Amino acid sequence: MLSLSHRSRFGSAFFNLFSCRLFSHSHRLSMGRSQPGSPQTGRFLSQSPACPHSFVWKRSGYFHDRSSLCRRSAGRTMTGSFFPLVSCKEAGSFPRLKEGQELIAQGLLGCLLLAGGEGSRLGWEGPKGTFPITPIQKKSLFELFSEKILAAGRQAGVKIPLSIMTSPLNHDATALFFKRNQSFGLSSQELFFFQQGMRPLLDLNKRPLGKSGPDGNGCALARFVESGLFEQWWKRGIRYLNLFLVDNPLSDPCDAELLGHHLFEGADWTVKGVRRKDPTEKVGVLGVSEGKLFIIEYTDLPPSDALRFPFANSGMYCISMELVFALAKEKESLLPLHLVLKSEKERQFYKQETFLFDLLPYAKKAQAVLYPRERVFAPFKTMEDLPGVRAALQENGRRIFEEATEKRRL
Repeated sequence: MLSLSHRSRFGSAFFNLFSCRLFSHSHRLSMGRSQPGSPQTGRFLSQSPACPHSFVWKRSGYFHDRSSLCRRSAGRTMTGSFFPLVSCKEAGSFPRLKEGQELIAQGLLGCLLLAGGEGSRLGWEGPKGTFPITPIQKKSLFELFSEKILAAGRQAGVKIPLSIMTSPLNHDATALFFKRNQSFGLSSQELFFFQQGMRPLLDLNKRPLGKSGPDGNGCALARFVESGLFEQWWKRGIRYLNLFLVDNPLSDPCDAELLGHHLFEGADWTVKGVRRKDPTEKVGVLGVSEGKLFIIEYTDLPPSDALRFPFANSGMYCISMELVFALAKEKESLLPLHLVLKSEKERQFYKQETFLFDLLPYAKKAQAVLYPRERVFAPFKTMEDLPGVRAALQENGRRIFEEATEKRRL
């Protein structure tokens, strides 16, 4: 449960900046479902009788029993308390696709790209997003994602904003790359940047090395709020965020069906899941504990449990903006710190990182939707992955072309 100090901080820290009229322009959906910001879908905000021009946070139940959840989060290596997620909804629903397309056409979707990584593991000098990933035209990851967002915006008749989280190590190079390429057609209304933080690097004895590295993506939502972009996008009418990682070129930043499932089920966090390639794949898995959806990092999964978890986390999520703010304000107390072993120039060290998916159990309603792996997931971690990733891009492009051609014939 939230303490009085937490609740008072919620009531004053951010939404005092908002006037009441921000919430009067909610978008009613023609499909007859609840509108963003309504009591059904946004259970957080209410006008305070004592302060009619500000908003206060209700005890919405987002954080339930914090002590219980923190014990489970801190005990992630105790996988006996977790059970595999063995069934979930599958993608391929035309009604959910149409509902998501309608939401996008109403200007309710924004995209958040997590791109704080360097290309050092790839032998690439510069941000990972600048790597030329496509097999023929050698388009960068940044260009590929920008084109997808522009295409979705043109189809919907709206400008879909993209916010890119960089790190202090690659921010200037990332911004310069976009500037030199005319932002790949994205306007100033569509492209935004903010930075993640840094934490000290540790040696193998867990002593500070005197250097710092990016602190992981766990504080992405907090940094997004602190940057002022949350307020700006909320005023603009954005009510949902699609989050995705820079190292998966098959990501669909504007996945309308995922958004449709998110709305239809009344979820505030929807995970795009895929089937695991094999039990040794280095990817987080989907599990449940006490009715809550969890993502368990592969390093916390004993070999004896590897065969039990069939579904993987793709790193693609749809999150409601109300939850974004709630989690952002609680970031320090909710996120465990992970020591991640890294190797660089024949030297090993620990990075101190937080992971976004550790916040998943704090969503009031989280769900997973299973997608065909070959259509949505081709992680690019090392140069050994490159041939398979490029083959997946070619195959996916061929499939999309054939499906579009077949539709024209019909």
